[in-house]
Formats: sequence, structure tokens, C-alpha cells
Amino acid sequence: MIRAAIEANPWGLAGAGLGSFTAAYPGSSAAAVAAYWAECTESALDFQAAHPAACHQIRYEDLAGRPDLTIRDMFTFLGLDAASPSVTDGTASFAESGTPLGGAEVPASLLPRPLAERVNRLQQHLGYPPIALSCAASRPSPT
Repeated sequence: MIRAAIEANPWGLAGAGLGSFTAAYPGSSAAAVAAYWAECTESALDFQAAHPAACHQIRYEDLAGRPDLTIRDMFTFLGLDAASPSVTDGTASFAESGTPLGGAEVPASLLPRPLAERVNRLQQHLGYPPIALSCAASRPSPT
């Protein structure tokens, strides 16, 4: 997500609605995007916890890796006919690489340790592997 946001906004993140996050982490686009992701993810998880009957979590990797099954689950949740949802050919190309950007990772050392720990807590909650905290920067997090 970090790399995709930076690649999508090569002239800066502030204009992409990330101004408060870039101000909180000047000089670190990776930290700004990670903080944005954490904020949005926490908000979505809070809503999901408050309204579990109205929410159905779909992870990108599940949709990319098993699109028919994931779409069938989504159709069932929405009360739609899930007998034979079709998937376009474009979806298969995502499944081949597992990610639309080829899988390069952003070094954990670009994130202040408190932010990396926050991201890890959310990653764990969502079923993703943690980032390596031993590599996370030890500089203090802005308040």
C-alpha cells in the first residue's frame, strides 16, 4: 500500500489528501502513508466491530488469489445469487503476481518504531505477517 501510494503521487502526497500525515512525518513518505493506512484501518475495524452484521471483510490477497470463491462469499453476504459469479480476465493477472505492483517491499527502517508497532498490531488483526521491528527506526514518533 505504501509503495502504491508513493508511485501514484510522484509529486508529493499532500495533494492526495495526506497533508496532515505528511506534516506529522516530514521527510518520510513511507511513514506518512503507513500512518494514513493505520488511521483508516483502525476506523474501518472500529466500524466493523460496532456493526458486525453489516460488514464482510475482503482482503486483496484473497480476492487476487481465489477470486471466484471470494466473490461468491461476497455475493452470499449481500444476499445476491452466488451460483456462478464470473470474474473478468483482468483479475487473473493480479493473482499471478500476488500484488499489482510486483511485490517489492518498503524497508521497515523507514517507519518510526511506535508506528511500526501500531502497523504490526493491525497487520496481526487482519491476518497479515508482521514487519520486522528490529529494522524499524528507533527515532521517536511525533505526537
